[in-house]
Amino acid sequence: MVSNLARNAIDQLKETIKLKLLLYVGFPLLGAVLVLLLFIFLVIGLNQGIPSITETAKSKQEASQLGIDPELMKIYQEIAEKYGIPWEILAAAHQASGVAVSSTGGGTTNVNVSGQYGTEIAAASSKYGVDPNLIKAIIQQESGWKPTVVSSAGAVGLMQVMPFNCQSSGLDPRTTCREPAKNIMTGTKIISSYLKRVNGDLKLGLASYNGGPNRVSGLQKKYGQSYESIASYLPKETQNYVVKVTGYYAKYGGTTPIQGVDQRKSIEELAQKISDSKKTPAAGCLDQAKSQTKLNPDLACGLYGVKNDWAYVKQVESSSQTFKAISSPAPGEINSNMKYSGGRFPWPVNGRLTSKFGPRWGRNHNGLDIAAPIGTPIYAPADGVINISKANPGGFGWYVKIDHGGGFETLYGHMYPNTVTVKVGDRVKKGQKIAEVGNNGHSTGPHLHWEVHVHGKPVNPEPYLMK
Repeated sequence: MVSNLARNAIDQLKETIKLKLLLYVGFPLLGAVLVLLLFIFLVIGLNQGIPSITETAKSKQEASQLGIDPELMKIYQEIAEKYGIPWEILAAAHQASGVAVSSTGGGTTNVNVSGQYGTEIAAASSKYGVDPNLIKAIIQQESGWKPTVVSSAGAVGLMQVMPFNCQSSGLDPRTTCREPAKNIMTGTKIISSYLKRVNGDLKLGLASYNGGPNRVSGLQKKYGQSYESIASYLPKETQNYVVKVTGYYAKYGGTTPIQGVDQRKSIEELAQKISDSKKTPAAGCLDQAKSQTKLNPDLACGLYGVKNDWAYVKQVESSSQTFKAISSPAPGEINSNMKYSGGRFPWPVNGRLTSKFGPRWGRNHNGLDIAAPIGTPIYAPADGVINISKANPGGFGWYVKIDHGGGFETLYGHMYPNTVTVKVGDRVKKGQKIAEVGNNGHSTGPHLHWEVHVHGKPVNPEPYLMK
Protein backbone atom coordinates (compact mmCIF):
# COMPACT_ATOMS: atom_id res chain seq x y z
CA MET A 1 0.00 0.00 0.00
CA VAL A 2 2.75 2.43 1.05
CA SER A 3 4.77 1.37 -1.95
CA ASN A 4 1.86 2.15 -4.30
CA LEU A 5 1.31 5.55 -2.68
CA ALA A 6 5.00 6.32 -3.04
CA ARG A 7 5.00 5.35 -6.68
CA ASN A 8 1.93 7.50 -7.32
CA ALA A 9 3.54 10.44 -5.57
CA ILE A 10 6.72 10.04 -7.62
CA ASP A 11 4.69 9.83 -10.85
CA GLN A 12 2.77 12.98 -9.93
CA LEU A 13 6.04 14.74 -9.13
CA LYS A 14 7.46 13.74 -12.54
CA GLU A 15 4.38 15.05 -14.33
CA THR A 16 4.60 18.32 -12.40
CA ILE A 17 8.27 18.71 -13.30
CA LYS A 18 7.53 17.99 -16.97
CA LEU A 19 4.72 20.56 -16.97
CA LYS A 20 6.94 23.21 -15.36
CA LEU A 21 9.77 22.47 -17.78
CA LEU A 22 7.32 22.86 -20.66
CA LEU A 23 5.95 26.11 -19.24
CA TYR A 24 9.24 27.72 -18.21
CA VAL A 25 11.59 26.29 -20.85
CA GLY A 26 9.68 24.74 -23.77
CA PHE A 27 7.26 27.53 -24.60
CA PRO A 28 9.81 30.37 -24.24
CA LEU A 29 12.28 28.37 -26.37
CA LEU A 30 9.62 27.78 -29.02
CA GLY A 31 8.79 31.48 -28.97
CA ALA A 32 12.45 32.41 -29.41
CA VAL A 33 12.74 30.07 -32.40
CA LEU A 34 9.64 31.58 -34.00
CA VAL A 35 10.96 35.12 -33.46
CA LEU A 36 14.30 34.10 -35.02
CA LEU A 37 12.56 32.58 -38.05
CA LEU A 38 10.44 35.71 -38.45
CA PHE A 39 13.56 37.88 -38.29
CA ILE A 40 15.30 35.78 -40.96
CA PHE A 41 12.23 35.97 -43.19
CA LEU A 42 12.05 39.74 -42.86
CA VAL A 43 15.76 40.20 -43.58
CA ILE A 44 15.55 38.05 -46.72
CA GLY A 45 12.36 39.80 -47.79
CA LEU A 46 13.90 43.22 -47.30
CA ASN A 47 17.02 42.25 -49.18
CA GLN A 48 15.17 40.71 -52.12
CA GLY A 49 11.85 42.48 -52.43
CA ILE A 50 12.14 46.06 -51.19
CA PRO A 51 14.22 48.56 -53.13
CA SER A 52 16.84 50.23 -50.95
CA ILE A 53 15.95 53.84 -50.14
CA THR A 54 19.66 54.57 -49.75
CA GLU A 55 20.46 53.07 -53.15
CA THR A 56 17.59 55.03 -54.74
CA ALA A 57 18.85 58.29 -53.23
CA LYS A 58 22.38 57.47 -54.35
CA SER A 59 21.18 56.84 -57.93
CA LYS A 60 19.34 60.17 -58.00
CA GLN A 61 22.42 61.96 -56.68
CA GLU A 62 24.62 60.32 -59.32
CA ALA A 63 22.14 61.22 -62.06
CA SER A 64 22.09 64.82 -60.85
CA GLN A 65 25.90 65.00 -60.89
CA LEU A 66 25.89 63.66 -64.45
CA GLY A 67 23.23 66.09 -65.61
CA ILE A 68 20.75 63.31 -66.46
CA ASP A 69 17.12 63.07 -65.45
CA PRO A 70 17.06 60.27 -62.81
CA GLU A 71 14.16 58.55 -64.58
CA LEU A 72 16.02 58.70 -67.89
CA MET A 73 19.14 57.24 -66.27
CA LYS A 74 17.01 54.39 -64.96
CA ILE A 75 15.65 53.79 -68.47
CA TYR A 76 19.17 53.66 -69.88
CA GLN A 77 20.21 51.14 -67.24
CA GLU A 78 17.12 48.93 -67.70
CA ILE A 79 17.41 48.80 -71.48
CA ALA A 80 21.19 48.41 -71.38
CA GLU A 81 20.80 45.42 -69.06
CA LYS A 82 18.20 43.89 -71.35
CA TYR A 83 20.51 44.07 -74.38
CA GLY A 84 23.83 43.42 -72.59
CA ILE A 85 25.26 46.88 -73.35
CA PRO A 86 27.12 49.06 -70.78
CA TRP A 87 24.60 51.73 -69.81
CA GLU A 88 27.04 54.61 -70.20
CA ILE A 89 27.73 53.48 -73.79
CA LEU A 90 24.00 53.42 -74.54
CA ALA A 91 23.52 56.88 -72.98
CA ALA A 92 26.40 58.33 -74.97
CA ALA A 93 25.20 56.66 -78.19
CA HIS A 94 21.70 58.03 -77.63
CA GLN A 95 23.04 61.53 -77.15
CA ALA A 96 25.42 61.27 -80.11
CA SER A 97 22.52 60.11 -82.27
CA GLY A 98 20.97 63.54 -81.93
CA VAL A 99 18.24 62.66 -79.42
CA ALA A 100 17.61 64.97 -76.46
CA VAL A 101 18.47 63.51 -73.07
CA SER A 102 16.96 65.99 -70.65
CA SER A 103 13.57 64.56 -69.74
CA THR A 104 11.35 61.51 -69.94
CA GLY A 105 8.17 63.42 -70.77
CA GLY A 106 6.49 62.28 -67.58
CA GLY A 107 2.98 63.42 -66.71
CA THR A 108 0.03 65.21 -68.24
CA THR A 109 -1.72 68.38 -67.12
CA ASN A 110 -5.29 69.60 -66.60
CA VAL A 111 -6.74 66.14 -66.01
CA ASN A 112 -10.39 66.20 -64.96
CA VAL A 113 -12.00 62.99 -63.74
CA SER A 114 -15.61 62.67 -62.65
CA GLY A 115 -17.11 60.02 -60.43
CA GLN A 116 -15.89 58.22 -57.32
CA TYR A 117 -12.33 59.13 -56.26
CA GLY A 118 -12.14 61.41 -59.30
CA THR A 119 -9.89 63.96 -57.59
CA GLU A 120 -7.44 61.29 -56.41
CA ILE A 121 -7.34 59.58 -59.82
CA ALA A 122 -6.79 62.92 -61.58
CA ALA A 123 -3.86 63.76 -59.30
CA ALA A 124 -2.16 60.41 -59.91
CA SER A 125 -2.84 60.62 -63.65
CA SER A 126 -1.30 64.10 -63.85
CA LYS A 127 1.80 63.07 -61.92
CA TYR A 128 2.61 59.83 -63.74
CA GLY A 129 1.05 60.37 -67.17
CA VAL A 130 -1.26 57.36 -66.92
CA ASP A 131 -4.68 57.51 -68.60
CA PRO A 132 -7.24 57.99 -65.79
CA ASN A 133 -9.48 55.44 -67.52
CA LEU A 134 -6.79 52.81 -67.04
CA ILE A 135 -6.55 53.66 -63.34
CA LYS A 136 -10.32 53.21 -63.11
CA ALA A 137 -10.15 49.88 -64.95
CA ILE A 138 -7.48 48.54 -62.58
CA ILE A 139 -9.44 49.66 -59.52
CA GLN A 140 -12.57 47.98 -60.89
CA GLN A 141 -10.79 44.67 -61.32
CA GLU A 142 -8.56 44.78 -58.25
CA SER A 143 -11.00 45.86 -55.55
CA GLY A 144 -14.40 46.66 -57.08
CA TRP A 145 -13.93 50.19 -55.68
CA LYS A 146 -13.72 48.94 -52.07
CA PRO A 147 -10.72 50.55 -50.27
CA THR A 148 -10.77 48.05 -47.38
CA VAL A 149 -10.08 44.94 -49.51
CA VAL A 150 -7.04 42.86 -48.51
CA SER A 151 -6.05 39.91 -50.70
CA SER A 152 -4.84 36.52 -49.46
CA ALA A 153 -1.33 37.58 -50.59
CA GLY A 154 -1.52 40.72 -48.45
CA ALA A 155 -2.18 43.26 -51.23
CA VAL A 156 -4.17 46.23 -49.91
CA GLY A 157 -6.50 49.00 -51.00
CA LEU A 158 -8.22 50.11 -54.18
CA MET A 159 -5.33 49.15 -56.47
CA GLN A 160 -4.23 46.16 -54.37
CA VAL A 161 -0.67 47.32 -53.68
CA MET A 162 1.65 44.68 -52.24
CA PRO A 163 3.19 45.42 -48.80
CA PHE A 164 6.77 45.71 -50.10
CA ASN A 165 5.63 48.28 -52.68
CA CYS A 166 3.87 50.20 -49.93
CA GLN A 167 7.01 50.20 -47.83
CA SER A 168 9.26 51.22 -50.72
CA SER A 169 6.99 54.27 -51.12
CA GLY A 170 7.30 55.08 -47.42
CA LEU A 171 3.81 53.85 -46.52
CA ASP A 172 2.59 51.43 -43.87
CA PRO A 173 0.62 48.57 -45.51
CA ARG A 174 -1.53 48.34 -42.38
CA THR A 175 -2.59 52.00 -42.35
CA THR A 176 -1.42 54.77 -44.71
CA CYS A 177 -1.12 52.55 -47.79
CA ARG A 178 -4.83 51.76 -47.53
CA GLU A 179 -5.88 55.41 -47.72
CA PRO A 180 -7.51 55.91 -51.15
CA ALA A 181 -5.40 58.90 -52.26
CA LYS A 182 -2.07 57.30 -51.31
CA ASN A 183 -3.04 53.87 -52.57
CA ILE A 184 -4.10 55.24 -55.96
CA MET A 185 -0.94 57.32 -56.22
CA THR A 186 1.26 54.31 -55.40
CA GLY A 187 -0.58 51.92 -57.70
CA THR A 188 -0.43 54.45 -60.54
CA LYS A 189 3.30 54.92 -60.00
CA ILE A 190 3.76 51.14 -60.31
CA ILE A 191 1.72 50.68 -63.49
CA SER A 192 3.42 53.76 -64.97
CA SER A 193 6.87 52.24 -64.43
CA TYR A 194 5.77 48.92 -65.92
CA LEU A 195 4.23 50.55 -69.00
CA LYS A 196 7.41 52.54 -69.60
CA ARG A 197 9.45 49.35 -69.45
CA VAL A 198 7.37 47.87 -72.27
CA ASN A 199 7.07 51.00 -74.41
CA GLY A 200 3.45 51.60 -73.44
CA ASP A 201 2.16 48.15 -74.41
CA LEU A 202 -1.07 47.85 -72.41
CA LYS A 203 -1.24 44.06 -72.22
CA LEU A 204 2.43 43.64 -71.23
CA GLY A 205 2.07 46.39 -68.62
CA LEU A 206 -1.00 44.74 -67.09
CA ALA A 207 0.69 41.33 -67.13
CA SER A 208 3.60 42.90 -65.22
CA TYR A 209 1.22 44.47 -62.70
CA ASN A 210 -0.50 41.16 -61.98
CA GLY A 211 2.22 38.57 -62.59
CA GLY A 212 5.36 40.57 -61.86
CA PRO A 213 7.75 42.43 -64.21
CA ASN A 214 10.58 39.92 -63.83
CA ARG A 215 8.35 37.05 -64.96
CA VAL A 216 7.27 39.04 -68.02
CA SER A 217 10.79 40.12 -69.00
CA GLY A 218 12.08 36.57 -68.45
CA LEU A 219 9.44 35.14 -70.79
CA GLN A 220 10.18 37.85 -73.35
CA LYS A 221 13.82 36.82 -73.45
CA LYS A 222 12.80 33.22 -74.14
CA TYR A 223 9.79 33.52 -76.41
CA GLY A 224 9.66 37.03 -77.92
CA GLN A 225 8.85 40.63 -77.07
CA SER A 226 5.11 40.75 -77.85
CA TYR A 227 2.36 39.85 -75.40
CA GLU A 228 0.98 37.28 -77.82
CA SER A 229 4.31 35.42 -77.87
CA ILE A 230 4.36 34.97 -74.08
CA ALA A 231 0.65 34.88 -73.16
CA SER A 232 0.31 31.08 -73.12
CA TYR A 233 3.26 30.82 -70.69
CA LEU A 234 1.71 33.20 -68.16
CA PRO A 235 -0.45 31.89 -65.27
CA LYS A 236 -4.16 31.61 -66.13
CA GLU A 237 -4.89 34.20 -63.46
CA THR A 238 -2.68 36.74 -65.26
CA GLN A 239 -4.15 35.90 -68.68
CA ASN A 240 -7.68 36.43 -67.33
CA TYR A 241 -6.61 39.62 -65.57
CA VAL A 242 -5.33 41.13 -68.82
CA VAL A 243 -8.57 40.26 -70.62
CA LYS A 244 -10.78 41.74 -67.90
CA VAL A 245 -8.84 44.98 -67.37
CA THR A 246 -8.52 45.69 -71.10
CA GLY A 247 -12.26 45.17 -71.32
CA TYR A 248 -12.94 47.63 -68.51
CA TYR A 249 -10.46 50.06 -70.06
CA ALA A 250 -12.33 50.03 -73.36
CA LYS A 251 -15.65 50.41 -71.52
CA TYR A 252 -14.36 53.51 -69.70
CA GLY A 253 -13.24 55.00 -73.05
CA GLY A 254 -9.48 54.47 -72.77
CA THR A 255 -7.25 55.16 -75.76
CA THR A 256 -3.58 55.86 -74.81
CA PRO A 257 -2.45 54.07 -71.60
CA ILE A 258 0.54 56.33 -70.87
CA GLN A 259 2.15 59.51 -72.10
CA GLY A 260 5.84 60.13 -72.65
CA VAL A 261 7.06 56.71 -73.81
CA ASP A 262 8.54 57.95 -77.11
CA GLN A 263 11.94 58.53 -75.51
CA ARG A 264 12.07 55.01 -74.11
CA LYS A 265 11.03 53.66 -77.49
CA SER A 266 13.84 55.53 -79.26
CA ILE A 267 16.40 54.24 -76.75
CA GLU A 268 15.12 50.68 -77.13
CA GLU A 269 15.30 50.93 -80.92
CA LEU A 270 18.89 52.19 -80.68
CA ALA A 271 19.84 49.36 -78.29
CA GLN A 272 18.27 46.84 -80.64
CA LYS A 273 20.27 48.23 -83.57
CA ILE A 274 23.52 48.08 -81.59
CA SER A 275 22.73 44.52 -80.50
CA ASP A 276 21.92 43.39 -84.04
CA SER A 277 25.12 44.93 -85.40
CA LYS A 278 27.13 43.18 -82.69
CA LYS A 279 25.71 39.84 -83.71
CA THR A 280 26.28 40.42 -87.45
CA PRO A 281 29.11 42.97 -87.78
CA ALA A 282 29.91 44.61 -91.10
CA ALA A 283 32.57 42.93 -93.21
CA GLY A 284 36.04 43.70 -91.87
CA CYS A 285 34.65 45.62 -88.89
CA LEU A 286 36.20 43.46 -86.17
CA ASP A 287 39.70 43.94 -87.64
CA GLN A 288 39.18 47.69 -88.12
CA ALA A 289 37.90 48.07 -84.56
CA LYS A 290 41.27 47.05 -83.11
CA SER A 291 42.96 50.08 -84.66
CA GLN A 292 40.05 52.52 -84.39
CA THR A 293 39.02 52.22 -80.74
CA LYS A 294 39.84 50.73 -77.36
CA LEU A 295 36.31 49.37 -76.98
CA ASN A 296 35.56 45.65 -77.13
CA PRO A 297 35.55 44.89 -80.91
CA ASP A 298 32.05 43.39 -80.76
CA LEU A 299 30.67 46.47 -79.01
CA ALA A 300 32.58 48.79 -81.33
CA CYS A 301 31.05 47.07 -84.36
CA GLY A 302 27.62 47.30 -82.75
CA LEU A 303 28.07 51.07 -82.53
CA TYR A 304 29.57 51.26 -86.01
CA GLY A 305 26.42 49.64 -87.39
CA VAL A 306 24.31 52.59 -86.18
CA LYS A 307 25.82 55.11 -88.62
CA ASN A 308 28.64 53.24 -90.40
CA ASP A 309 30.98 55.94 -89.14
CA TRP A 310 34.07 55.43 -86.95
CA ALA A 311 33.93 59.10 -85.92
CA TYR A 312 30.57 58.35 -84.31
CA VAL A 313 32.05 55.35 -82.48
CA LYS A 314 34.93 57.46 -81.16
CA GLN A 315 32.52 60.19 -80.05
CA VAL A 316 30.47 57.63 -78.13
CA GLU A 317 33.61 56.13 -76.57
CA SER A 318 34.76 59.57 -75.42
CA SER A 319 31.36 60.76 -74.21
CA SER A 320 30.69 57.52 -72.31
CA GLN A 321 33.41 58.45 -69.83
CA THR A 322 31.22 61.35 -68.69
CA PHE A 323 28.41 58.96 -67.87
CA LYS A 324 30.43 56.66 -65.62
CA ALA A 325 28.75 57.15 -62.26
CA ILE A 326 31.37 55.01 -60.54
CA SER A 327 34.93 55.28 -61.79
CA SER A 328 36.59 52.00 -62.69
CA PRO A 329 40.08 51.12 -61.44
CA ALA A 330 42.84 50.96 -64.03
CA PRO A 331 44.67 47.65 -64.59
CA GLY A 332 47.25 47.16 -61.87
CA GLU A 333 45.36 49.51 -59.54
CA ILE A 334 42.47 47.24 -58.60
CA ASN A 335 40.52 48.72 -55.70
CA SER A 336 43.39 51.04 -54.85
CA ASN A 337 40.88 52.91 -52.65
CA MET A 338 40.55 49.87 -50.35
CA LYS A 339 42.95 49.96 -47.42
CA TYR A 340 43.60 46.23 -47.08
CA SER A 341 46.74 44.14 -46.71
CA GLY A 342 47.47 40.49 -46.07
CA GLY A 343 46.06 38.19 -48.77
CA ARG A 344 47.67 37.18 -52.04
CA PHE A 345 44.87 38.32 -54.38
CA PRO A 346 43.63 41.89 -54.97
CA TRP A 347 39.87 42.27 -55.30
CA PRO A 348 38.71 41.35 -58.83
CA VAL A 349 36.12 44.12 -59.11
CA ASN A 350 35.42 47.49 -57.57
CA GLY A 351 32.16 46.92 -55.72
CA ARG A 352 30.35 46.16 -52.48
CA LEU A 353 30.40 42.76 -50.75
CA THR A 354 26.77 41.65 -50.38
CA SER A 355 26.98 37.93 -49.64
CA LYS A 356 29.72 35.80 -48.12
CA PHE A 357 30.89 32.19 -48.39
CA GLY A 358 28.93 29.69 -46.30
CA PRO A 359 25.40 28.39 -45.65
CA ARG A 360 22.68 30.36 -47.42
CA TRP A 361 19.03 29.50 -48.17
CA GLY A 362 19.44 25.85 -47.24
CA ARG A 363 22.69 25.15 -49.10
CA ASN A 364 26.28 26.32 -49.25
CA HIS A 365 27.12 29.54 -51.08
CA ASN A 366 30.50 28.68 -52.58
CA GLY A 367 31.83 32.19 -53.12
CA LEU A 368 31.43 35.90 -52.59
CA ASP A 369 28.84 38.16 -54.24
CA ILE A 370 30.23 41.61 -55.05
CA ALA A 371 27.58 44.08 -56.22
CA ALA A 372 28.55 46.62 -58.87
CA PRO A 373 26.82 48.38 -61.81
CA ILE A 374 26.48 46.47 -65.06
CA GLY A 375 29.55 47.09 -67.21
CA THR A 376 31.98 47.49 -64.29
CA PRO A 377 35.31 45.88 -65.36
CA ILE A 378 36.38 42.57 -63.84
CA TYR A 379 40.14 41.95 -63.54
CA ALA A 380 42.29 38.87 -63.13
CA PRO A 381 43.71 39.02 -59.58
CA ALA A 382 46.80 37.00 -60.59
CA ASP A 383 48.55 35.54 -63.64
CA GLY A 384 46.98 32.41 -65.06
CA VAL A 385 45.39 30.55 -67.96
CA ILE A 386 41.68 30.59 -68.89
CA ASN A 387 40.49 26.97 -68.62
CA ILE A 388 36.71 27.51 -68.76
CA SER A 389 34.52 30.10 -70.51
CA LYS A 390 31.03 28.80 -71.09
CA ALA A 391 27.29 29.26 -70.66
CA ASN A 392 25.39 28.12 -67.58
CA PRO A 393 21.83 29.44 -68.19
CA GLY A 394 20.22 28.19 -64.98
CA GLY A 395 23.06 29.33 -62.74
CA PHE A 396 25.93 31.67 -63.55
CA GLY A 397 24.56 32.73 -66.95
CA TRP A 398 28.10 32.82 -68.35
CA TYR A 399 31.15 32.04 -66.27
CA VAL A 400 34.93 32.01 -66.60
CA LYS A 401 37.55 30.11 -64.64
CA ILE A 402 41.26 30.92 -64.37
CA ASP A 403 43.95 28.38 -63.43
CA HIS A 404 46.64 30.24 -61.46
CA GLY A 405 48.84 27.19 -60.89
CA GLY A 406 49.71 25.46 -57.65
CA GLY A 407 46.18 24.11 -57.34
CA PHE A 408 44.60 27.58 -57.23
CA GLU A 409 41.71 28.53 -59.51
CA THR A 410 39.27 31.45 -59.48
CA LEU A 411 35.75 31.46 -60.92
CA TYR A 412 33.70 34.44 -62.16
CA GLY A 413 29.93 34.28 -62.73
CA HIS A 414 26.86 36.17 -64.05
CA MET A 415 28.60 37.95 -66.95
CA TYR A 416 27.10 38.49 -70.39
CA PRO A 417 29.07 36.58 -73.06
CA ASN A 418 29.61 39.67 -75.21
CA THR A 419 31.50 41.38 -72.37
CA VAL A 420 33.95 38.50 -71.83
CA THR A 421 37.27 39.51 -73.43
CA VAL A 422 39.12 36.19 -73.02
CA LYS A 423 38.75 32.66 -74.36
CA VAL A 424 39.87 29.20 -73.24
CA GLY A 425 43.64 28.86 -73.53
CA ASP A 426 44.40 32.58 -73.17
CA ARG A 427 47.17 33.55 -70.77
CA VAL A 428 46.18 36.49 -68.58
CA LYS A 429 48.23 38.82 -66.42
CA LYS A 430 47.43 40.18 -63.00
CA GLY A 431 45.28 43.29 -63.46
CA GLN A 432 44.15 42.36 -66.97
CA LYS A 433 40.48 42.99 -67.72
CA ILE A 434 38.69 39.70 -68.46
CA ALA A 435 34.99 40.68 -68.47
CA GLU A 436 32.36 43.09 -67.15
CA VAL A 437 29.80 42.76 -64.36
CA GLY A 438 26.42 41.48 -65.55
CA ASN A 439 23.09 40.22 -64.26
CA ASN A 440 22.95 36.98 -66.23
CA GLY A 441 21.59 33.58 -65.16
CA HIS A 442 20.06 33.03 -61.72
CA SER A 443 20.84 36.47 -60.33
CA THR A 444 18.91 38.91 -58.12
CA GLY A 445 20.82 41.98 -59.31
CA PRO A 446 24.01 43.13 -61.05
CA HIS A 447 27.00 41.55 -59.31
CA LEU A 448 30.05 39.33 -59.67
CA HIS A 449 29.93 35.89 -58.10
CA TRP A 450 33.56 35.05 -57.31
CA GLU A 451 34.99 31.74 -56.07
CA VAL A 452 38.41 30.42 -55.10
CA HIS A 453 39.09 26.71 -55.65
CA VAL A 454 41.99 24.85 -54.06
CA HIS A 455 42.73 21.50 -55.69
CA GLY A 456 39.26 21.47 -57.22
CA LYS A 457 37.28 22.33 -54.09
CA PRO A 458 35.66 25.73 -53.38
CA VAL A 459 37.01 27.42 -50.27
CA ASN A 460 36.27 30.69 -48.49
CA PRO A 461 37.82 33.37 -50.74
CA GLU A 462 38.23 36.00 -48.02
CA PRO A 463 41.53 34.68 -46.55
CA TYR A 464 43.03 34.87 -50.06
CA LEU A 465 42.08 38.52 -50.60
CA MET A 466 44.15 41.51 -49.59
CA LYS A 467 42.68 42.56 -46.28
